Amino acid sequence: MCPGWSPARRRRSVSVIQRPSFPPPPACALYDFDYVWEVYVPAAKRRWGYYVLPVLFGDRLVGRIEPRFDRCAGSLRVLDLWWEAGFDPLAESGFVEAPTEALEAHARFGAVGRIVLPRTARHRGLVAAIRARLGSGGRIRA
Repeated sequence: MCPGWSPARRRRSVSVIQRPSFPPPPACALYDFDYVWEVYVPAAKRRWGYYVLPVLFGDRLVGRIEPRFDRCAGSLRVLDLWWEAGFDPLAESGFVEAPTEALEAHARFGAVGRIVLPRTARHRGLVAAIRARLGSGGRIRA
């Protein structure tokens, strides 16, 4: 068992490079989740974004996130979030804690001390809930 891992922790970032963690393209139909890693797709043809990752919550793929490290500012920027149809992040028990912990872990991995969340109306409720769990100014908790 990995140090620090427990079944109660249900946060996870998934990368298509981690094939054991993500279904190969033909299996995407099993998960009813359309996903293409668009790093090599021309910007004008991208559906989601440059480096968008699936969001896994429990046993479901519930959305996508586009994180970006801003090393000059010492921050992890979340450029955007997209949710699958029918998924309401505020209505799911335990969901707000999961991305907060995952973003903090990702920020630590990138050796940055601050998380900057999107400032759009469609994310207002979730962003407010995550900010309430972070330190002041989006600082990650020790």
